[in-house]
Amino acid sequence: MGYLIKIKILKDLDIITKELERISKQFSVFNSPLAMITENIWRPPTDVYETSGKIIIKMEIAGVKLDNLEIKLIGHTLIITGERFDNSKDKKINYKRMEINYGYFEKMITIPENFEIKDISAEYNDGFIEIELMK
Repeated sequence: MGYLIKIKILKDLDIITKELERISKQFSVFNSPLAMITENIWRPPTDVYETSGKIIIKMEIAGVKLDNLEIKLIGHTLIITGERFDNSKDKKINYKRMEINYGYFEKMITIPENFEIKDISAEYNDGFIEIELMK
């Protein structure tokens, strides 16, 4: 059984923050410094697992319309982006608790180099998108 993602263990919070910013700037559609300051990106909960012939990515994106979803495979990096809008009828809401994320989201998943991708497919069902990368 192979490893899905190589993990680099960082102990200092400043190092972790700088590394995450570097990665985000490298792959993000927001390449201008001003956009990096004002962006409000959330990352949907995602499961990634491998079976005998494929890697499966399952992401919870309830309320995202398919027109607002894009999946890209660049080399061995899968980039999933989209946007979920708050369609509340009354925009003057005084929230007591707000846990649902709205706005732009972006998720990058690195596929192992030794996994030769032969085909890719995606299906959306009941608020989940499931992406399969076949060997």
